[in-house]
Amino acid sequence: MLIRFFKSSFYSQYIVLFIIAAALWIRAFISPCPQMDFAVQSLIFSLPESFGIEQEWVFPLTGFMILIASALLLNASLVRHELIPKNSMLGAFIYVLLMSQSPAAIGLNPVLFASLFLIPAFDRILNTFGQADPTKDVFSASFLLAMASLFYLPSIVFLLILLFSFVVFGTFSIRIILVAFSGLVAVYLYVGLFYFLTNQVEDKLADYMNYFIHLPAIELPHTFHQYIIWGMHLVIFVVSVLYIFTHINEWVISVRRKSMLILWFTLLAVASIALQGNAVMVVITIAAIPLCAMVSEYFAARKKPSFMLELYVLVMVLYTFINNTFMGPC
Repeated sequence: MLIRFFKSSFYSQYIVLFIIAAALWIRAFISPCPQMDFAVQSLIFSLPESFGIEQEWVFPLTGFMILIASALLLNASLVRHELIPKNSMLGAFIYVLLMSQSPAAIGLNPVLFASLFLIPAFDRILNTFGQADPTKDVFSASFLLAMASLFYLPSIVFLLILLFSFVVFGTFSIRIILVAFSGLVAVYLYVGLFYFLTNQVEDKLADYMNYFIHLPAIELPHTFHQYIIWGMHLVIFVVSVLYIFTHINEWVISVRRKSMLILWFTLLAVASIALQGNAVMVVITIAAIPLCAMVSEYFAARKKPSFMLELYVLVMVLYTFINNTFMGPC
């Protein structure tokens, strides 16, 4: 069914992916959830509203286009690093499903914008494996992570993944660490200069310090259906991790090291949700990138997915559609 279909090489994969994404996002165009306030967490996200751009059609359509672009970008990265087979669209399919897991998450939001920078940063980090001099990719990854944080501030914690990669990939050196932080400084130097010229430095520093000191309390959704969807995703993730780490010795060393780093990425992404607890139904999608990599790797490694696994994934898609369209509150 779906797993076997997206593992195959057909041009119809793109059409089916678009149809599934559109079905999961239909509510964003018909009856979107109210826009959450991310003023402190995002320097750029509120700019369209400040210029008088209305949300009604522009925001959902922009969000949908970013979703499709990000899914294809992540899929290409997974193929390039040999985590899924060539001509496979598994990564794009899983990413769309993960990013559409709740009614509040469908539509334009800072996490979706940040993913446009997090995915290429993730690709650059994986690309440093086996390089004698990864300076260029390290700087690019750091720069992209800093850019992602302008759209969603907690993205900055993923700089730790770049630092972890120095240990996992064996590229650690003082010079490389300095290069990693130089990419971050290059972005925030201009941000600081902008705030200085507009006389906002003290106010913004106070906002950021207050944000990290007084973390918002986690507000969980009051809907049984949402917990079912999260539980289904959790089961697939646990099965994926168990399968990967019981078969990891069968794979080449590059895939082994990258899989280890992806697991650390997942753990850090889940932990970062605490930085924006009052919007958990939206920001939980920050973990979609590493989760997608792990699950896609598991699906790709299984030569013949069982009927039960295929049925399970189909039920996930259908239940998410029903929850997003008919039952799930904002």
